[in-house]
Amino acid sequence: MAVTDLPAQIASDLDRLGPLVSFNWHRQQQFALAASTDVIVVLGGSQSGKTQVGSGILARLIRREGPLYRRLQNSQKPISGRPMKIWVAPQTLEKFRSNWESRLLNESFAGMEVDYNQSPFPVFRWHDAVTRKLAEGKSPEAAAGLR
Repeated sequence: MAVTDLPAQIASDLDRLGPLVSFNWHRQQQFALAASTDVIVVLGGSQSGKTQVGSGILARLIRREGPLYRRLQNSQKPISGRPMKIWVAPQTLEKFRSNWESRLLNESFAGMEVDYNQSPFPVFRWHDAVTRKLAEGKSPEAAAGLR
C-alpha cells in the first residue's frame, strides 16, 4: 500500500467500524473497551455511559476485531470461522427496549446487514464473510415468562 493510500484506507476502516469509533470515550470507558477478560464490569451512576461502552464493546466484537475478539480467537477453542451468539441481558425487557434497542440498530450494527425481529424476545441476526451470527436481547423477566 502506498503512503498516499493511507488516508483512504483509514477512512474505510473507520466507516467499517461504525459511528462508535468517533465517540468521545472517557477514561473508564477506554479501560472497558481495551479489556480482554471473561467478565467486564463497568460501574457507574445514572447516565455515566455504561450502556454506551457495552454498545462499543459489542460493535467491535460483531465486526470480529478488538481485544476481546483477539482473546477468543487465541483461546483453546478459537472462534475463527465459527458463529457467535451474544446475549445482551439488562434487568428488564423494558430496559432493553429503552436503552439498547436503538443503540444496537443505529450504532453497534451501523453499516452491517442485520435482520431484527421480536419473537418472543429481541433477536438480531447479522452476516459477514465468515458466518451468520445471532445476538439476543434477554432479561431475567423475559426468561421467567418463557418457563
